[in-house]
Amino acid sequence: MVKVQNYSKEQIFDKNLLFFIPYYILRFEERLKEIDSEESELKKLVDDYKDIHARLLGLEAMDKIDYNYLHDLISLTSRLIEVVARDNENIKREVILMGGGKVLEMESEKIYNSGVAQGLSQGLSQGISQGIAESTLLILEDYGDVPDDLRKRICSELDIEMLKRWCKLASQVDSVGEFKDKM
Repeated sequence: MVKVQNYSKEQIFDKNLLFFIPYYILRFEERLKEIDSEESELKKLVDDYKDIHARLLGLEAMDKIDYNYLHDLISLTSRLIEVVARDNENIKREVILMGGGKVLEMESEKIYNSGVAQGLSQGLSQGISQGIAESTLLILEDYGDVPDDLRKRICSELDIEMLKRWCKLASQVDSVGEFKDKM
């Protein structure tokens, strides 16, 4: 890590050590107060970051790195700058502006969070379907035995609106046979 901090930006790109880009900023850590207070130094730091960003976009455009890796590197670099420069308002402001004014979320986090949300949504939908199916069966069981084929059909239905109609129908009929005929 110490050796990598001595690499220039060009060496990092030439040696394809892109995973060290987020730590490239650490070389400026001791000078952050100076950089934060001098506009010309701040501009150099911002230009350096913009150059790194442009080079990464170029590598992605040439299919040398993939979309997720690109965004993870950019997000990690921005986060590291924000942490290291937490007491340097001008640097933090510039980093936030470079990130579009929002907290950056790594692409891998977006994919994970999207998967979690999708799983929760599917689980909730399945739970609702199962609850309505069980309610329908409970009503029908008041009329007598529910044949296995009817039980399977009700339990395998995933359309919540259909299940709601069946549940309402079950409460309006006088027998399991009448329910089956009116489905």
